[in-house]
Amino acid sequence: KLNLTDAQKDKFDKIHFSQEEQNIEFKAALQKNKLEIKKLLKSDNFNENELKNLIKNGREIRNEMMDGRINTWFQVYNILDETQKQEWKENFKRLANDFDGGRFEGRKFNRDGKDKRIQPGERKEFREQMNKEN
Repeated sequence: KLNLTDAQKDKFDKIHFSQEEQNIEFKAALQKNKLEIKKLLKSDNFNENELKNLIKNGREIRNEMMDGRINTWFQVYNILDETQKQEWKENFKRLANDFDGGRFEGRKFNRDGKDKRIQPGERKEFREQMNKEN
């Protein structure tokens, strides 16, 4: 826990509200872009270059969204004192380890928190169990 001061909380809120407003604009732009793609695909004047430009535009909007997130992280980081920065770094190290280990990639968990996916060594057992049930 960062134990933010009231002044830090105010700055933090301003940063996040600003980012949230930007995200609303980005999401609206992405929806408009998606609609333009649909219109183009259904039109009689289907144009390859126009489609490529619309897809490129969507990628650029997503990149701007990611840049905004990164800017927000650093703006928040820069309002922290040295102790808080150390805690922030530790949290990011844990997050990086989770992503690096594939913890969040394509996983679905059951209510017990166990991974629902079939692991490579379990495939044969799973097939045998399914054959017995059918």
